[in-house]
Amino acid sequence: MKRQDGQKATETQNKCQTFTQNIHLKRAKVNIQKDNQTKVQKIKRFAESIDVLSLLRYDKQPVPESGNAAHCGVVKMLKIERHNLIDQEIRKAGFVLVPELSERLQCSEETVRRDLKEMEKAGKLVRTHGGAYLVEKYDKGYPIELRKSYLQHTKEKLAEAAVREIRENDVVMLDSSTTCLAIAEAILARELNITLVTNSLAVCNLFSGVNSGVNLVCVGGTFRRRTLSFADPNTVEALRRYYADCAFVSCPKVNVEFGLSDNHISEANVRRQMLCNAQRKVLVIDHTKFEGNANILFDGLEKIGLIITDQRLPEAFEAYASEKGIEVRVCPE
Repeated sequence: MKRQDGQKATETQNKCQTFTQNIHLKRAKVNIQKDNQTKVQKIKRFAESIDVLSLLRYDKQPVPESGNAAHCGVVKMLKIERHNLIDQEIRKAGFVLVPELSERLQCSEETVRRDLKEMEKAGKLVRTHGGAYLVEKYDKGYPIELRKSYLQHTKEKLAEAAVREIRENDVVMLDSSTTCLAIAEAILARELNITLVTNSLAVCNLFSGVNSGVNLVCVGGTFRRRTLSFADPNTVEALRRYYADCAFVSCPKVNVEFGLSDNHISEANVRRQMLCNAQRKVLVIDHTKFEGNANILFDGLEKIGLIITDQRLPEAFEAYASEKGIEVRVCPE
């Protein structure tokens, strides 16, 4: 009997130990499951954070038609990084161009335009067609690099019409506008034999490396990097020594009531002197110049003999031109 009781006690003890072990195992499994769930949640949160960063740092661009996906998923700068780089570039050069920024920042031109718009709202720059620039004190004019990129094809058409007014051996005056730079390029292409008087360094550079029939006269003075030109009282004094057969000018704005206007007083004085010392006075401007005024008035519209433009003049200008006997030549696209 005692032996049977001892066996039963041992069996009962073994069962208790097994039961206790099973409880510990179940608890261990639960703890492991909880740990695994915690790890999974941590991994999910980490993955979500990576997703957010990817949205900030990547442009999900469509695969090009060529099927080459190498151009997709290019690492992009954060917005604040782009703004800082744009700020550095514009402070260094005074201007920035959208295509160049797009390539430098490895983002779309639309992204660059949005960045420039935000920076303009913050008062860091001024946007214009094709880029942005820093405003100089007392000068609202655009840097020449920006003006060259604006309405290029239109300026070429205007230049083609302008050179038809030039005869062999004429003395011609050109101002520092990018429209007159286009006229200089047309003169070079036509291989005209003329004397060319200008205050534009860009025009001088155009003829400096080529053989041509142009006798180039550059009137010096204080150099303006913004316009790549020379403009001060010495420039005006030098122009007084010449009398041109034809002077071509292209100013920032034209108004029926106030006439021709400029953004810089020295450039305005140079243009006034060119018109004063020329037999034929030609204004070469695109349609955008007939809206608003610049700050420096330098001559009346009645002084002009011929207006070359790309669109029909507004009614007020047409009436004025007809009344004053000003010829208008429209060369559409």
